[in-house]
Amino acid sequence: MPRLPGDRTTVEDMATTGWGDWSAATEDAYQRLAGRARAVVVAGLSMGAALTLWIALRHREVAGIVCINPATQPWPCDVRGALDQVLPRAWRCCPPLAATLPIPTPRKTPTTEPLCAR
Repeated sequence: MPRLPGDRTTVEDMATTGWGDWSAATEDAYQRLAGRARAVVVAGLSMGAALTLWIALRHREVAGIVCINPATQPWPCDVRGALDQVLPRAWRCCPPLAATLPIPTPRKTPTTEPLCAR
C-alpha cells in the first residue's frame, strides 16, 4: 500500500505537498503494480478514494475500484456518471456504513464510569 507524500509524517510535511505530489505518487504506485500483476483493483479512503477515481479515469484497464467516502468535486453523482463510461461492467454501490448500523438504545440511568482511566 503506497504512502502519499506528507501522509503519516508531520503537519509540516503535509503542508508542503498537494495534488500534484499525491497524484504523481499514485500514478507511480499504479504503474509498479500494473507491471507485475495481471489485474489491478484500486481502493482508497477519503483522499485516497478521490485518487482511486482519478486512476480509474486515466487507466481503462483497471479491473475494479473501491471508494470509501471519496472527497470529490463535482459531486459524486457526476463522478459516477463519468465512471459509468470508463467501467462499462455493472458495479454495485453500497449504502454508507452509518446507515447499516443499529441505533443504540439510550441507557435509562447515567453511568458513573470514567470515560478514560488516568
